[in-house]
Amino acid sequence: MLAWPLSCAAVLHASRAIRKQRRQATRSIEIEPGGKQVLADGSEVRNFRVSWRGHLAFATWERPGGGKDRLCWWPDTLPAGKRRELRIAASPETSAHGTFSVAP
Repeated sequence: MLAWPLSCAAVLHASRAIRKQRRQATRSIEIEPGGKQVLADGSEVRNFRVSWRGHLAFATWERPGGGKDRLCWWPDTLPAGKRRELRIAASPETSAHGTFSVAP
């Protein structure tokens, strides 16, 4: 008896969510080589971090005026080439200079 009204409510909620997502502006993240400077939507940010959980990518940072922001990418929203580019740009530079990279 409640199945039809609940299913109609679910469809209405989903259509509202889709319209809301389509109206949101596209976000842009620019990372300088080595991650020394990161721009999010044209503003420099602090404490930019990218974490990976399997194929999911999560970026967190602090806005200049205070507060935190976060973005999440699923594999179908970030193509493989862009995922690879994000992984390389956001990874800390590691160097084997002065240390053994294999057992001596």
